[in-house]
Amino acid sequence: MDVEKIVSDGDIIRIHIKTEISPISASLSLKQFQEQFPYPSLIRINKSTIINLLKIDKFNYNHVWIKNKAISIGEKYKKDFFSNVKILKTGWK
Repeated sequence: MDVEKIVSDGDIIRIHIKTEISPISASLSLKQFQEQFPYPSLIRINKSTIINLLKIDKFNYNHVWIKNKAISIGEKYKKDFFSNVKILKTGWK
């Protein structure tokens, strides 16, 4: 799947796809999108953004980066996000 992220602007969502220059717009809320398209790699990380876990460049406790753009992780969504991300242990302290 080439979807990188889905951003909400009220009841309009913008679906950002890797191969498209501009996002695709749809008249749906994020909740409606998630109910109609329950892809396991798409996860909500804040009140207005769903991301594709497979497209993350890097992340820390507060942000994820996709295409070098930081997206904040909302407090309400952190537990779900981190339970779905496999964290590699490097041995660093």
